[in-house]
Amino acid sequence: MPDAADQTTPALEKPGDLDKIWLARADEVEAARPFIQGDVFENVDLPGLDDQPGLALIISHPCSMRSGVALRPRVQMLRILEDTNLPLNAWPTRENFRLMPLPGLVKDIRYAAHFDQTSMIQSATLDPTRRRACLSHYGILVLQQRLVHHLTRVVI
Repeated sequence: MPDAADQTTPALEKPGDLDKIWLARADEVEAARPFIQGDVFENVDLPGLDDQPGLALIISHPCSMRSGVALRPRVQMLRILEDTNLPLNAWPTRENFRLMPLPGLVKDIRYAAHFDQTSMIQSATLDPTRRRACLSHYGILVLQQRLVHHLTRVVI
Protein backbone atom coordinates (compact mmCIF):
# COMPACT_ATOMS: atom_id res chain seq x y z
CA MET A 1 0.00 0.00 0.00
CA PRO A 2 1.46 3.41 -0.95
CA ASP A 3 2.45 5.83 1.77
CA ALA A 4 -0.17 8.53 2.34
CA ALA A 5 2.51 11.17 1.80
CA ASP A 6 3.00 9.85 -1.77
CA GLN A 7 -0.64 10.33 -2.71
CA THR A 8 -1.74 13.64 -4.14
CA THR A 9 -5.14 15.07 -3.41
CA PRO A 10 -7.06 15.57 -6.64
CA ALA A 11 -7.85 19.20 -7.33
CA LEU A 12 -10.90 20.87 -8.76
CA GLU A 13 -10.67 22.15 -12.33
CA LYS A 14 -8.86 25.45 -12.89
CA PRO A 15 -9.45 27.08 -16.27
CA GLY A 16 -6.31 28.21 -18.05
CA ASP A 17 -8.27 31.08 -19.57
CA LEU A 18 -11.23 32.43 -17.60
CA ASP A 19 -13.02 33.49 -20.78
CA LYS A 20 -13.24 29.78 -21.76
CA ILE A 21 -16.07 29.26 -19.27
CA TRP A 22 -18.38 31.60 -21.22
CA LEU A 23 -20.31 30.94 -24.41
CA ALA A 24 -21.97 34.36 -24.38
CA ARG A 25 -22.33 37.40 -22.13
CA ALA A 26 -24.38 40.62 -22.26
CA ASP A 27 -25.25 41.52 -25.88
CA GLU A 28 -23.78 38.24 -27.20
CA VAL A 29 -26.64 36.22 -25.62
CA GLU A 30 -29.21 35.04 -28.17
CA ALA A 31 -32.78 35.24 -26.87
CA ALA A 32 -33.90 32.33 -29.08
CA ARG A 33 -31.36 29.89 -27.59
CA PRO A 34 -33.08 27.20 -25.46
CA PHE A 35 -32.52 27.47 -21.70
CA ILE A 36 -29.83 25.17 -20.33
CA GLN A 37 -27.80 24.53 -17.19
CA GLY A 38 -25.39 27.42 -16.60
CA ASP A 39 -27.61 30.18 -17.97
CA VAL A 40 -27.56 33.36 -15.87
CA PHE A 41 -30.65 35.53 -15.44
CA GLU A 42 -31.23 38.89 -13.76
CA ASN A 43 -34.26 39.94 -11.68
CA VAL A 44 -35.03 36.41 -10.45
CA ASP A 45 -37.01 35.86 -7.25
CA LEU A 46 -35.76 32.76 -5.43
CA PRO A 47 -38.50 31.62 -3.01
CA GLY A 48 -37.27 30.98 0.51
CA LEU A 49 -33.92 32.71 0.07
CA ASP A 50 -34.38 36.45 0.03
CA ASP A 51 -36.86 39.26 -0.32
CA GLN A 52 -35.65 40.84 -3.53
CA PRO A 53 -34.89 39.67 -7.05
CA GLY A 54 -31.29 39.28 -8.18
CA LEU A 55 -28.92 37.30 -10.36
CA ALA A 56 -29.44 33.54 -10.54
CA LEU A 57 -28.01 30.58 -12.45
CA ILE A 58 -29.87 27.49 -13.67
CA ILE A 59 -28.37 24.47 -11.91
CA SER A 60 -30.89 21.85 -13.10
CA HIS A 61 -29.32 19.31 -15.44
CA PRO A 62 -30.69 19.61 -19.00
CA CYS A 63 -32.27 16.13 -18.83
CA SER A 64 -34.04 16.86 -15.54
CA MET A 65 -35.32 20.31 -16.49
CA ARG A 66 -37.17 19.16 -19.63
CA SER A 67 -40.00 16.89 -20.60
CA GLY A 68 -39.24 16.39 -24.27
CA VAL A 69 -38.57 19.85 -25.65
CA ALA A 70 -40.71 21.66 -23.06
CA LEU A 71 -39.41 22.90 -19.74
CA ARG A 72 -40.78 21.15 -16.67
CA PRO A 73 -42.96 23.38 -14.44
CA ARG A 74 -40.05 24.08 -12.04
CA VAL A 75 -36.33 24.67 -12.52
CA GLN A 76 -33.66 24.69 -9.80
CA MET A 77 -31.51 27.83 -9.57
CA LEU A 78 -28.62 29.16 -7.51
CA ARG A 79 -28.27 32.70 -6.18
CA ILE A 80 -25.36 34.66 -7.62
CA LEU A 81 -23.72 37.15 -5.26
CA GLU A 82 -20.74 39.44 -5.37
CA ASP A 83 -17.67 37.38 -4.53
CA THR A 84 -14.93 38.36 -2.12
CA ASN A 85 -12.09 37.64 -4.54
CA LEU A 86 -11.51 34.03 -5.43
CA PRO A 87 -8.33 34.23 -7.54
CA LEU A 88 -7.67 31.63 -10.23
CA ASN A 89 -5.04 29.85 -8.13
CA ALA A 90 -7.67 29.26 -5.40
CA TRP A 91 -10.19 27.54 -7.74
CA PRO A 92 -8.73 24.03 -7.26
CA THR A 93 -8.64 24.22 -3.47
CA ARG A 94 -11.23 22.29 -1.58
CA GLU A 95 -11.98 25.22 0.76
CA ASN A 96 -13.90 26.99 -2.02
CA PHE A 97 -16.19 24.14 -3.05
CA ARG A 98 -19.37 26.00 -2.06
CA LEU A 99 -18.87 28.47 -4.92
CA MET A 100 -18.88 28.50 -8.70
CA PRO A 101 -16.82 31.58 -9.54
CA LEU A 102 -18.23 33.59 -12.43
CA PRO A 103 -15.37 35.92 -13.46
CA GLY A 104 -16.23 38.38 -16.17
CA LEU A 105 -19.99 38.00 -15.76
CA VAL A 106 -20.15 41.76 -15.28
CA LYS A 107 -17.09 43.86 -16.01
CA ASP A 108 -14.99 44.79 -12.95
CA ILE A 109 -17.29 42.99 -10.47
CA ARG A 110 -16.54 39.51 -9.15
CA TYR A 111 -19.49 37.17 -8.85
CA ALA A 112 -20.01 33.57 -7.75
CA ALA A 113 -22.96 31.20 -7.71
CA HIS A 114 -23.53 29.76 -4.24
CA PHE A 115 -24.39 26.05 -4.10
CA ASP A 116 -25.88 26.45 -0.63
CA GLN A 117 -28.36 29.09 -1.85
CA THR A 118 -30.69 27.12 -4.09
CA SER A 119 -34.38 27.35 -4.85
CA MET A 120 -36.96 26.00 -7.28
CA ILE A 121 -38.72 28.55 -9.45
CA GLN A 122 -41.57 28.31 -11.91
CA SER A 123 -39.98 27.88 -15.32
CA ALA A 124 -42.69 30.08 -16.87
CA THR A 125 -41.16 33.04 -14.99
CA LEU A 126 -37.86 32.73 -16.89
CA ASP A 127 -37.77 35.57 -19.40
CA PRO A 128 -35.31 35.15 -22.30
CA THR A 129 -34.80 38.92 -22.41
CA ARG A 130 -33.41 38.78 -18.85
CA ARG A 131 -30.78 36.12 -19.64
CA ARG A 132 -27.40 37.82 -19.17
CA ALA A 133 -24.92 35.03 -19.82
CA CYS A 134 -24.49 31.39 -20.86
CA LEU A 135 -21.71 29.08 -19.76
CA SER A 136 -19.80 27.25 -22.49
CA HIS A 137 -19.68 23.44 -22.61
CA TYR A 138 -16.41 23.66 -20.69
CA GLY A 139 -17.97 26.09 -18.19
CA ILE A 140 -20.83 23.63 -17.61
CA LEU A 141 -18.27 20.86 -17.02
CA VAL A 142 -16.56 23.01 -14.36
CA LEU A 143 -19.96 23.82 -12.83
CA GLN A 144 -20.93 20.13 -12.67
CA GLN A 145 -17.58 19.13 -11.17
CA ARG A 146 -17.90 21.76 -8.46
CA LEU A 147 -21.56 20.83 -7.79
CA VAL A 148 -20.72 17.12 -7.40
CA HIS A 149 -17.84 18.00 -5.09
CA HIS A 150 -20.08 20.30 -3.05
CA LEU A 151 -22.65 17.52 -2.62
CA THR A 152 -20.33 14.55 -2.13
CA ARG A 153 -16.77 15.83 -1.45
CA VAL A 154 -15.60 13.64 -4.35
CA VAL A 155 -13.37 15.24 -6.99
CA ILE A 156 -14.27 14.00 -10.45
